[in-house]
Amino acid sequence: MMVEFKRLSVPVIPSSEIPTCEFEWLFLAQHYSLPTRLLDWSTNPLVALYFAVEKDDATDGGIYAVPERVSDQYQLFDHTTANYNEEHNKSPSSLFAIQPRQGDVIFVRPKYSDQRYLNQRSVFSCPVIRMESFNLKIVNF
Repeated sequence: MMVEFKRLSVPVIPSSEIPTCEFEWLFLAQHYSLPTRLLDWSTNPLVALYFAVEKDDATDGGIYAVPERVSDQYQLFDHTTANYNEEHNKSPSSLFAIQPRQGDVIFVRPKYSDQRYLNQRSVFSCPVIRMESFNLKIVNF
């Protein structure tokens, strides 16, 4: 599905905004509601509240807060392993990219080049094993 998404997207995306790595393609696909291994989070509690209650009035919504580090350096990671990519393994690690649960799940923030990412204060978790829940430390309020 991603191959077809990329093939059909390239002609309509401005050349300055064409994704340059697999994570950027996943961010874009998630933006257009394609199923990906990413899970959307927001760093803004009001945005989280909106998404918790926007649908299904018969069901209570919920907000989860997790004390996880977020990296802006998603290009250093392999989305399939939730760990450093081969190229980054050859050079010293960046202190700002280290994540305590690397190899299990990583949290990455896209470049806020799209107004929607900026408005939602988007962050994505990317687990190593798709479609399997992962244990997170939940913060209680």
